[in-house]
Amino acid sequence: MPTIEKTYIFVRKEGGGEEHVYEESGWEPSIVADELTPYTNYRAEGGAIVDGLQATAENRVSFQTLRRNNLTATFNAVRRQGLGTIDEGGWKVYYDYTSLYALSSAILYVSQNGTQVGQYQGVADYNTHQITFGIPANDWVCCGEQYDLHVTVIDIFGQSYTTPVTTITTDVFNSVSMNYASSTTSSVTFDLDYWLDYGFASGWLDVWNEGDDPDVDQPQDHYHFFEGDTQVTADGLEDGTTYIFRVTITLNDGQGTEIYTAYQNASTQIDWSTKYLTVQNEYEGWNTLVLTALSSKTALSSTTYDYSTDDGATWTTVTDTNGNGRRISFSRRILLRHTGAMCTYNSQTYTYYWHTIDCLQPFSVAGNALSLLYGSDYSQSGNTVPTLGLSRVFRGTKVVDAKNLYLGIPFANNSESNFERMFEECAYLKEGPSLPNTALTRLCYHFMFSEDTLLEKFPELPAQQLQEDCYEFIFSGCTGVTTPMASLPSRDIPAGAYAGMFQGCTGLLSTPDLSSAVRVGRYGMSDMFRDCKSLTKGADISNVVQCDIPSFVGMYRGCSELRMAYAPTVSDWTTTVVGDANCQRWLQDVYADGELHANTSIQGNIPTDSVNGCPSGWTVVELS
Repeated sequence: MPTIEKTYIFVRKEGGGEEHVYEESGWEPSIVADELTPYTNYRAEGGAIVDGLQATAENRVSFQTLRRNNLTATFNAVRRQGLGTIDEGGWKVYYDYTSLYALSSAILYVSQNGTQVGQYQGVADYNTHQITFGIPANDWVCCGEQYDLHVTVIDIFGQSYTTPVTTITTDVFNSVSMNYASSTTSSVTFDLDYWLDYGFASGWLDVWNEGDDPDVDQPQDHYHFFEGDTQVTADGLEDGTTYIFRVTITLNDGQGTEIYTAYQNASTQIDWSTKYLTVQNEYEGWNTLVLTALSSKTALSSTTYDYSTDDGATWTTVTDTNGNGRRISFSRRILLRHTGAMCTYNSQTYTYYWHTIDCLQPFSVAGNALSLLYGSDYSQSGNTVPTLGLSRVFRGTKVVDAKNLYLGIPFANNSESNFERMFEECAYLKEGPSLPNTALTRLCYHFMFSEDTLLEKFPELPAQQLQEDCYEFIFSGCTGVTTPMASLPSRDIPAGAYAGMFQGCTGLLSTPDLSSAVRVGRYGMSDMFRDCKSLTKGADISNVVQCDIPSFVGMYRGCSELRMAYAPTVSDWTTTVVGDANCQRWLQDVYADGELHANTSIQGNIPTDSVNGCPSGWTVVELS
């Protein structure tokens, strides 16, 4: 049997200049080539001496050295937040290493005062030569204390290496931050974020007036919060005012140590219900206020205003005119007050007289609209909006924003047309005022936003006590709105109340919820969605069980994409009053085929192949 006297490998650096021979007596299935240059390409050839003769292996391999065959360790215990698989606020210990072979395992041993308190399996990153050991936040590690650490690693050949013991001191981490969250007219709220290694003893928010020096002046007030709170609110503040805020936390460290946030300025919102009507310049240069007297005939009736360009410190009286109007230049804003209705009607001559507020360049309007009716007495209790009180006041003007115009004002008893055509044909208007009134009058919002093609959203309409024609054509021609208010909550829809309400809103993709409606007066929903050419599904009006014929004339007429509608649960579909059946032409010029959902009890009453019921190509289906 042949005798293997020696086993060897011959290693040559690619390109030359470096050669090594490694040999072992007898037979060795593997020989380690060391003292090579890291990250360098070599060519290796193995062989043996057998019975005095050299036997060279047929297979040759090329390889690149990866890591030196030695071991060093550097410890770094760092407290961090957001550690992925480690608990929020936990620890990580990093161990840097170099090794020729890949690692099979790595274990971190941690001791304190000679007693082992924990051991952790590590995760190696072969690109960065780093092993990471994660210690959850709720484990034994304490802040600001000393620990003895060492690491043992085992490579893929079973060889183990152990680092010397290293003593570290863990970090102490206490922090608090605040971020503005929201504000009202009397409060400011901040989000809190804090991590306290020494625990929470107490916390509070200090408030200074703008202009105070917080490092010298005492705060005007403070507001406590408790451990675990994620927000703190300062209330009882003045509207439209800027304050200075800072959060302080006292640590539970036995010494009463305090940590602070940086100072932060924030402002309360303006309570526009307490302000005069304010015209604000939305143009980059100077603007010009234009006060004009108009009428539906040639006769005119002028009126007087008081205006202020210094936020109410001084007032000047002017009279509006027809033609080019009374013009007043201003830079930032101008305050107005006026006594008496802005629009009147002479029943003898059938003439409307009204007064408009406009600017030569875009503007916004804010404040309490009552200051246009009651002057400096606008804040007195009992003030109401009379008939035509604010009708047409911004009609056809360059107003771009009216969201801060306060219209939460009760209507006078037996009045009507209170805000009629108030913003009609305002081609620049993007956002109108809220309409919070819950008890309405006849024609109160008649044509109020009609033809405002840039309007981006409709106000919510919470009123349940409606009157005849109250919302008639209020949003007709508002082509820019795609989503309506969430619902129209009234059970009883008087005559004409929703007539033409969304007519010509060609961008509208859905309808408000009408499921509250039970009774509909004459023409109450007539032309309500007429020519809404993007609408594919109608409103659910199946809860309507009573109506005054006709109620739904032309409701979806011209809705060319409409594929689904709901039938009111009424039995009379054929009787005509003043020439109209209950649903006269309500599904005329809709999509060629579709479904009309109806309660079983009235399906037999619905005319088929008729735009006055279920049109040709459509099918009556049972209401689910």
